This record gives sequence, structure tokens and C-alpha cells, in this order.
Amino acid sequence: TVFFFPGIGSGPVAARSTCKNNLQQILLALDNYHKDHGFYPSAYIADENGRPIHSWRVRLLPYLDQARPYNRYRFVEPWDGSHNRQFADVALPVFCCPSDMDWDSGTTNYVAVIDPNTCRTGDKPVSKQDIGDPLDQTVLLVEVADSGIHWSKPRDFFIYPIPLEIDPQYGIGISGRHKSPGDHLAFCNGWVTNVKRDLPPETLRRLLQRNDCEPVDDLTA
Repeated sequence: TVFFFPGIGSGPVAARSTCKNNLQQILLALDNYHKDHGFYPSAYIADENGRPIHSWRVRLLPYLDQARPYNRYRFVEPWDGSHNRQFADVALPVFCCPSDMDWDSGTTNYVAVIDPNTCRTGDKPVSKQDIGDPLDQTVLLVEVADSGIHWSKPRDFFIYPIPLEIDPQYGIGISGRHKSPGDHLAFCNGWVTNVKRDLPPETLRRLLQRNDCEPVDDLTA
């Protein structure tokens, strides 16, 4: 089932443009959520044992004109409970790059990077007041090719197991299927840009952290 699909045109340029537009829509939704609640949605909702049971993407649905799946979703059971399993075959392409091989499978290409020093700390929300770095140098979302993560699953990236590079040769990390000019990073000020593939690991680390107080230059492809 596909509830929403923006027109993407054809070819790699159109796909890259749609991917960027998806991220901009999600950033706007996150910003509107912040205006309503005073903070960004936490990366996940945990149960009494600390186990992640709901994703931030589910809580963002009303802000993405996705009232139908949101109203059908039940927060009284985990994301993979007997009722919520119905979303296993639901694709929401606003969460998926059209260049992804499995765009219609319900997976997402847009994930948070979780760490005590990033904008998504786990089950604790972060507000803009908690961000000491400039918003245009603080990453809120990253693009990941072939993530295998369903949009309703409370799973994202933790900063240390992933390679601190763009399009890593080994392992799953920040990546995309865009041949040029590079893959997307989405920032707290609503800016989405293609970053160069040879971005130094230390530069990427500074962009992901929210309070390192170290300026970053020359990151775009």
C-alpha cells in the first residue's frame, strides 16, 4: 500500500531532487513538531524496560499530512504488535529516496544518528536550546542507501558503530545512490545539501555533534 507519492519525473536528477525535497518536508515537519512541543521528537519511545517500541517517524506522521496511517496506528502496543504489523507492507515514499532499490517496500532512507552529543539522544528529547553549535552546522538527519529499516521501526544509527565517512566501502553508513554531486545531510536550520564524498571523518563528527563549538568549512560537493 502506498499512501502518498510525490511526482518524481524520471532520471537521476529528478530522483535526487525528490530525495532532497523529501528531506526538506521532514525537516519542516520536525520544526513544526518542535514549535508545538518545545523539542524535537525523541529518536524512539521506550517501554518500561528501556526497549524501543515506537519510532520518531510514526510521531511525525500528522505533520506530514499522513493522518490516515497515524490514526490507524496503536501506541498501546509495540510497532510490531499484532495490530501495527499491518504497516509492514505500507510504503510512505516521503521517507524513501526514489533511487533506492526497495522504495516501495516500506523502508526508509532517512535516519537519525543517536548519541548523547547529537540532536537525537535516544528516548530523551532535545530542543534547539540544547544545541550550542550553529543550526546550519548541526546535522539532524542523514541519508542511508538500502538501510533495510522500515519507517515504523524504532531503529536508527548509533554514532560509533557506523563508519564516520560518506559512502563507506565497508559497512552501512551515511550513503546514497546519487552518482553526483554527493549524498544528503539535513541540518537543524532546514538546509539540505549534498556533501562531498571525501569529507574528513573529523569534519563529519563535528557536524553530527551539537555542542562541539568547532566551526566547519567547505563541506558541500
